[in-house]
Amino acid sequence: MAERPSPKFFRLSPLDQTSLTAMANRDHTQYLKTIKLALVQYMKAYLMPGGQFRKFADNLASYTIGYTINEELSGDPNERGLQIAAYYDDMREQLPQIFIQDNGYEYKSDSLGSLAAGWNMLTRDGHQAIRVLDAIEVPIDIHLVALSIQEVEDLISFMHIAFGQSQRLTVNYYLEPESPQQGVYWVVRLPLQHSISAKTHTPLHGSARQQIWQATCSLTVNFENSVFLQYRSQPQYTSKRGDPGLTFPSTIPLGQERAVSLLNYPEPITVYSDDNRIAVVQQSRREWIVYPRRVGTFNLIVKSTKPTQSSNANILLQQSVEVRAR
Repeated sequence: MAERPSPKFFRLSPLDQTSLTAMANRDHTQYLKTIKLALVQYMKAYLMPGGQFRKFADNLASYTIGYTINEELSGDPNERGLQIAAYYDDMREQLPQIFIQDNGYEYKSDSLGSLAAGWNMLTRDGHQAIRVLDAIEVPIDIHLVALSIQEVEDLISFMHIAFGQSQRLTVNYYLEPESPQQGVYWVVRLPLQHSISAKTHTPLHGSARQQIWQATCSLTVNFENSVFLQYRSQPQYTSKRGDPGLTFPSTIPLGQERAVSLLNYPEPITVYSDDNRIAVVQQSRREWIVYPRRVGTFNLIVKSTKPTQSSNANILLQQSVEVRAR
């Protein structure tokens, strides 16, 4: 049976570079900006020619055909202008409009100290990696404004397509960047539920015949920002160690590998044989394994790799071992 392919979620082209740079430093002020820019690009993917979901919208939302997004009209009578904006500074007087407004959020750490994971990178100099995670829920209001009741109803229908159960068909409820930038991994998760307000209207410039119609689509999106950091652990205080100890048999049979047992050893160290013709020592994660190669005697040496003036001063432990035939 063929394996079922995993869904390909909608991926975003590079967003505002200043926001991504600030998020690398976990600047919470950029989270809302990134969410709103992601939603703008997501809706453009339905409405602009060549967009990822344009063909889907042609079949299920034919009323969106002919929109020119955030550009001046060329004079073609089949063109219809539509603005999609995340900030008031980006809006013009031209209608219809889709305006994205956030309603703030309450910051809650997703884990103790925001540390979601950490692991030793198994380097001799003690480097470690940690994952710092922020996860927030952000209430979003998408305001739909038009000069006719039909056009505002078309925009409402588009909201049902973009943020409703149709997402199960397009599999687009994860909004992610094309690739991680500057060590930042973020994702905007769209809900499968939303609400639409009642339609309202107000006179345009005091005219009773011309009305501005509007409605609001409300939804709550989830945002996660993960930053992966590397650091070298350098504690200020360390517990007192006992004397280093080496436990290894004085004789070993040919062809049988043995692990070296060490106690209270300072890092970084290396363990080796002074005669590789008789036996070799190889490191496997946090252990050193002795591999006998021929009958004879060798010295098993434990040596600190910290630089000193004398090479002999680095030797911590030494033991003579005999390799026997059986």
